[in-house]
Amino acid sequence: MPQPIRRRIVRKIRSPVVLGRGTNRLVNTFGKILENEMKKEKPNKKLIRKGIKLIKRRTAQMGKIIAADPKFQAVYTHSYFRENVLTRLGMNLTHSIIILDIDDFKHSVNDKFGHPMGDRVLRAFSEALKEFAEQNQGFAGRHGGEEFELFIPLKPYECAELLRD
Repeated sequence: MPQPIRRRIVRKIRSPVVLGRGTNRLVNTFGKILENEMKKEKPNKKLIRKGIKLIKRRTAQMGKIIAADPKFQAVYTHSYFRENVLTRLGMNLTHSIIILDIDDFKHSVNDKFGHPMGDRVLRAFSEALKEFAEQNQGFAGRHGGEEFELFIPLKPYECAELLRD
């Protein structure tokens, strides 16, 4: 008989692999508990609700970890950005995709002020980019290094007008 789900201090897990394994163990354990409870005449509804709540929380945490860039949490990873774009393209939405590259970033920021300062600048930039994207019903991602991506559901000429202002 499986042991009941124990209450543990949940630490922030940043690795999708580790979180995925933990989530799989949780789902398997809870599945066995649920199976046993459903065989009973009076299942423990409190235990069932607690298990469902734990699984939902872990699943949501998993989604955030997979989607967010590990270094700049405000924007998506390149692969998640691409996946979202392909999903939107399947909906036949009018859209614009913009690639942003901060020119001479290495020389003008990292070499002069160091990498920690460069990371702070990129973090602030990614947060501003996310805010801009969300205001225009889009989303932002990190392509790599100091390159970012922006998806905005507007026609290219409308997007150009928006960016010009």
